[in-house]
Amino acid sequence: MNVRAKVDSGLRRGGVAVSVLATLVVGAGVFAAAAAAAAETSLKAWGGNTYGQLGDGTTLTRLLPVTIGGVGGIAGISAGGGHSLALLDDGEVVAWGENSSGELGDGTTTNSDVPVAVSGLSGVREVSAGAGFSLALLEDGT
Repeated sequence: MNVRAKVDSGLRRGGVAVSVLATLVVGAGVFAAAAAAAAETSLKAWGGNTYGQLGDGTTLTRLLPVTIGGVGGIAGISAGGGHSLALLDDGEVVAWGENSSGELGDGTTTNSDVPVAVSGLSGVREVSAGAGFSLALLEDGT
């Protein structure tokens, strides 16, 4: 099994830190990584949640990790200033959190406290979330 991990650290917006962790379960072992691909993957998040960037369906600050529902088969994740991204095994991308600049890629500027599909994007190899924008590297190198 080839597991690729990407760690984003020091992500802050307005003094609020955001943490996102993917947990990979393989047989009897448990491996924690910032991004992991596996049949059984659960995404956990904690910290500030003003814009719904934790993806748990609320805007409540979470002092302990909570599970982000509706996201499975995760190949990579990234957290930006007020939003988060997950790259799925099939090359699709979902996003949640602040969307004032359209950073969720769903064609709106409405924040989402749950993951939403990024419109018109497939064949993605890597994602990165910034402060008010998102990036995707496609499998063809574009």
